[in-house]
Amino acid sequence: MALQFGVAATPITDDGYIQNYTRTSSCEIGEARDENGDVAAIQEYNEKYECEFEYVFAGTAPTAGDTIQADGSNYFVLTSVAEVETNQGYKTLSCSGTHYITNSIPAE
Repeated sequence: MALQFGVAATPITDDGYIQNYTRTSSCEIGEARDENGDVAAIQEYNEKYECEFEYVFAGTAPTAGDTIQADGSNYFVLTSVAEVETNQGYKTLSCSGTHYITNSIPAE
């Protein structure tokens, strides 16, 4: 069994590095019910990736609404950005973003 050490996601830009990264995939479910009210069929739609990461940066910090490449392949629109400061560490950004899979939005 091969174990992964560290964060496999690539740096967002030349201005910083991802320290922690979580990507969640999700979708919504449409239901069709029969005459008894039981679910007879389902359809998945609006599939998306949502990511959360901590970002150590050295340049201009991204803001909510910006588009970034956070996992080396998909672009995410940032839905929230929080600045985090500690006594014994670098200033970081705690970011959340969304990528819609079906139509690859945002594309860049």
